[in-house]
Parts: sequence; structure tokens; C-alpha cells
Amino acid sequence: ASVRSLRGAGAGRGLQEKGGRTALHLACREGRRDCARHLLAPPGARLYLDCANYDGFTPLHVAVLQKDVEMVKLLLGAGADLDKAEPSCGRSPLHLAVEAQCPEVVECLLRGGADPGARMYVGYTPLYSALHRPDRRIPQLLRDFGSQEPDWDSEPESPDDASDDEYDDIIINSGYYKN
Repeated sequence: ASVRSLRGAGAGRGLQEKGGRTALHLACREGRRDCARHLLAPPGARLYLDCANYDGFTPLHVAVLQKDVEMVKLLLGAGADLDKAEPSCGRSPLHLAVEAQCPEVVECLLRGGADPGARMYVGYTPLYSALHRPDRRIPQLLRDFGSQEPDWDSEPESPDDASDDEYDDIIINSGYYKN
């Protein structure tokens, strides 16, 4: 009711707080699907659906990192860009779901039409990332949706080359990540 009242009073959906997060980012972070539904209601909701915060994350990225399948479905139904990469490493929402080790979100994105061949800036596909993580269901899901086996010749030559990527994964999977 308060979201409806705020919108009725002319509150802007695109207003960003100090971290660049919109109300939709915050609704996704907090798992407030009721708020997200109101924020996604026409008119004009599409303008803010793929808005990035100051870290480059869209509301879909946030929902994926929160492992919130229902919120992901809501955003996809509203037309969120399934393949919009975040700017630091070029990870798509599918890459983020693989890194978060959430097969339910991976499957939801794939069924929604996410590109299983999307590449990060270093060239890694979601399958490449999945093969370096513990959940064995995810690589098979990616293969089932047409992902090609990685070119192992393009693997980093030393562990130090991938250390920044692994640090990102540790932060995301440690529970300390708060978007």
C-alpha cells in the first residue's frame, strides 16, 4: 500500500540512492515481490527495468545474486534483459547464477532464453565457470540448453591470472555481498 501511495503522490521510480540503487533494486535485494510488482506496473516501468546501480548491477543481477527464483521470473516477465553484462568482468545474469551456485536460477534463465554461450571479457562462458565450481548439476543444465564445451587451450596459464575472478567468486559466495 505504501508503494502505491508513493507512486500516486508522484514519487519517481528512477530515483537512485547513494549507491545508485533504485526502489526496484532494493525490492529485489530484500525479496519484496509485492513492491516489485507495483514498481513494474505501467506506465513507464520498462524505463527502469534495466537501470544499473553504481556497481553496474541491474535489478535482475541483484535478484540472481539473491538466488530469488520468483523475483527472477517476475523481472523476466516484465522484459528484463537476460544477457545484460555487468561492467566489471562482463558477467551476464547466467554467469552470476553459475557463480552463486543456484541451479534453479540457472534453469529459470535458460528457459527464459538466456544465451548459454555468453562470454565474459576474458572469454569465459557460463559452462567454463560451472566446471570450476562444486555443483555438478549446473554444467549438465548448461549442456542440456546447448552450451558448448570450453576451449581448454584458452585457460589462464597460471593461477595468478584468474585470481581476481576467484576473489569475486569468494566475495559473492561468502555471504558478505550486499548489493
